[in-house]
Amino acid sequence: MKRNIIGITGGIGSGKSTAARILGNLGAYVLDADEISRHALDMGTDCYRAVADWVGDAVLLPDQSIDRRALAELVFSDEAARQRLNAIVHPYVLRVMEERTDEILNRDPAACVVWDVPLLLESGYERHVGCVVLITAPAELRLNRIPLPREEALRRMGAQWTDEKKARLADYVLPNEGTAEAFETVVRAFYRDWSARTLCRPECGDPTVSS
Repeated sequence: MKRNIIGITGGIGSGKSTAARILGNLGAYVLDADEISRHALDMGTDCYRAVADWVGDAVLLPDQSIDRRALAELVFSDEAARQRLNAIVHPYVLRVMEERTDEILNRDPAACVVWDVPLLLESGYERHVGCVVLITAPAELRLNRIPLPREEALRRMGAQWTDEKKARLADYVLPNEGTAEAFETVVRAFYRDWSARTLCRPECGDPTVSS
């Protein structure tokens, strides 16, 4: 059921995958959109063929696999290219996430399924989840966490929606501004609240709340 699905999003370096890991440790099933999208570009897939036909040698390695770094550099510097890549990859990722979610909920209808999706809102995936959780962090902290040169990290941050824009569509906003222990406390508190509203008392109706 849609209400059992938590969608986690946040800018690069915000800590969304850390939040997903914490929820996984609490018993949730975590589906990682980045991991699924990486396999979308494996040789032989429909997505691989579409990207190879579109960009060709510019992003192909000698073994004909896709040079993911070259592709990332291309799309992060070109809005039209990014939109075209998203139009190729996003439908595949969504289909796989829905299929895996259905498998989980068919086995355990009371399960919590977490979708870890960096572009949850930008791609419209929020329509498929019951609760949107935005992870935020100050820009300098995010820059310190991103294993890229500063200019490249700033370019990637600038290519994403701002936290302010995302917050208008989120049900919960969880700040990640201090220690790892403090952030885990924030995530655990969210999960207790969400579980009480959604899993423990389904009769309460709509599980979403404004933070």
